[in-house]
Formats: sequence, structure tokens, C-alpha cells
Amino acid sequence: MGGGQTLDAARPFGSDRLALFIPNGSEVLADPELEGLDTSLEEGSLKRLALADPTRSPFGRAARAALIEAGLWQRLQGHLNTYPTDSDVLQAAQSAHADALFLPQGLAASPALRDQGVFLLLDAQLQRPQVQNLLLLRQAKSGALEFASFMQAPFAQSLLTRFNLALPGATD
Repeated sequence: MGGGQTLDAARPFGSDRLALFIPNGSEVLADPELEGLDTSLEEGSLKRLALADPTRSPFGRAARAALIEAGLWQRLQGHLNTYPTDSDVLQAAQSAHADALFLPQGLAASPALRDQGVFLLLDAQLQRPQVQNLLLLRQAKSGALEFASFMQAPFAQSLLTRFNLALPGATD
């Protein structure tokens, strides 16, 4: 089915959504429509909003798109802290370097942040789930083929749901 360098077509194995994480002690107001960010910006309680670099990260792009859709992107320019990756944003959350942060749901709900704040998922009008795909190359070694098979197995699927990834075909 795949062409060229691929063994077959890309296979979705899960999807993740964008979350807004509010660290303990932050006075930022949070809601799925991001109206609380607007209010917090006006009241001065939102000084630093962290997100992954939109030029490098799908979740950074999703955060930028959500902020644009909410009419906040331009107004927040002096308050945005961009980090190279989502993992770097996670570290910023752990060290309280921001008043609010955009993270993949799987990271926002991780044990590393469990007691360090709260998260909420953005309104569906502001985001689309980020689909994670598996694609095998023609020259894939046996280990890659075994991994692809493992990702389709019930045990792997249960791990994905445990860490908040929606399975293919699942709806909210």
C-alpha cells in the first residue's frame, strides 16, 4: 500500500490533545475557551505563558493556533516563553518558570506533574487532536517490525490509554 521508501501506509496508534497546565500558586484563571487567560492578562496575573516552539513542535503549533483562534496570540507576545520541545516545557512546569503552560495531555497528566498543579483540555473549537502515526520503512529491521506489532497489541494499547492517549477511532 505504501510507496517508495515505506513498507505500508502510516498507521495511527493514538492521539493526544493540548492541555493548559496551571502550576500550584499561579493566580491565572483557566477555562477550556481560554477566556481566563484573557482576564488574567488584563489583571496582570499572567506574566509568563510557556509553550513549545511552534516552528518545531506540533503541540507548539496547536497552542499558537488555539491562541490565534481565541484572539490572544498578538496580545500575549511579550508574555510567551517558547521552549524547543514539549519535554522542555514539562521541565519549566516542574520548576515553576511560568504562570501557565501548554502541554500535550499525556505530559500534563503525567505522574511528574500530579501534585504540582492542575490541567484542563482546551475546547474542541480551539484544537484538533494530534494523531500519532507509526510508519515502517522498507529497510526496517526485525526489531522495528516487532515494535510495530507490539504497538497494535492489547497490552500496548492499554499503556497508551493509561497515559491519556486516545486510541484510533475513539471519540471524546
